[in-house]
Amino acid sequence: MILAAAVALATSWVQVAPTEQAAMTRSGTLYLAWASGGQLVFNDPSFLETEPIAPAPDVRPAFFPGGDGLRVVTGGVSATSLDGTAWRVEPNAATGEVSAVELASGEPLVAWEAGGHVHAGATDYGPGAFPALAADPRGAMLAWFADGVRVRGVEPQAVAAEMPGTAGLAAGRPSLAVTGGRSVVAFRDQVWTAGAPSTLRLERATESAVSADARGRVWATWTDGARVWTARSDRDVSELGAAVDLGALPASHLQVNATNTAAHVLAAANGVSYLRRVLPGLTLEERHRREIFTFSVTDAGEPVRGAVVKVRGRSGKTDRNGRVTLRVSGRKARVTATLKGYTSARLTTK
Repeated sequence: MILAAAVALATSWVQVAPTEQAAMTRSGTLYLAWASGGQLVFNDPSFLETEPIAPAPDVRPAFFPGGDGLRVVTGGVSATSLDGTAWRVEPNAATGEVSAVELASGEPLVAWEAGGHVHAGATDYGPGAFPALAADPRGAMLAWFADGVRVRGVEPQAVAAEMPGTAGLAAGRPSLAVTGGRSVVAFRDQVWTAGAPSTLRLERATESAVSADARGRVWATWTDGARVWTARSDRDVSELGAAVDLGALPASHLQVNATNTAAHVLAAANGVSYLRRVLPGLTLEERHRREIFTFSVTDAGEPVRGAVVKVRGRSGKTDRNGRVTLRVSGRKARVTATLKGYTSARLTTK
């Protein structure tokens, strides 16, 4: 059996910000915000419009949709806008780089590090660094690093769980996604669903990030410092699909923003920020007996119906079990599997 890696789309990274301190969010469309030269800036990449917001430190802001439009938060500054053209700016008590979400009540919650402790709102969560917040309608969760990655609900009675395999590692910022009451944390080469006994591994990863779509799937993106990959999970977040190779980029920080059909990856590299859209990958496998080959196409372990498999002038569509049978003569035949809405997969037969 041969397992194929997905083939990256014939698109490339696009530089979108003149600094590595950029963030993105989605409210109908994708928006960017960044801090550079002491100025917090809003950007609509669809129209190449840039709008200054307020003076702010040169750190990556938190950027998220709010009940009254868009919210941008950084240490000392909170700003809201209906459409990105006029911003209401208020001071906040946070310092440095922050994480922030909107609670079910419509109020924002901001987390930051000060004095070696993690703070979120008016609560001191104890020793730690690099806080990350995420929320869904069921509640908000907080992840941070304190001799290992920890995650808990923001409510006072919540108990923190520790991510397996992270105790004793060098400190770093985790990435957190929440969907359907499930918390998923990415840290370097691991993705963990809080409470699970084990983690999913990201090959060669030194930095990673996660984002959940509305259907409960989680997208992970990661880098080894030279290339970037992305993969989408199944609905149980128990398996990742084919890794889509996004190409060479010496990324030092990654963000991913997922929809039900695609994701955008924002990468900090070479002193600027790059953006790229990616479709989920297909996994292509084969079994054969003599010249009769059965090809299987899956998406994170789930059969994919209707994928077109082509090999040496022959083609067929996969059935409801994700399989198609074709006659292939000779060795080392190149096979491709394609379906609209997916990154293609390919393999070479033995």
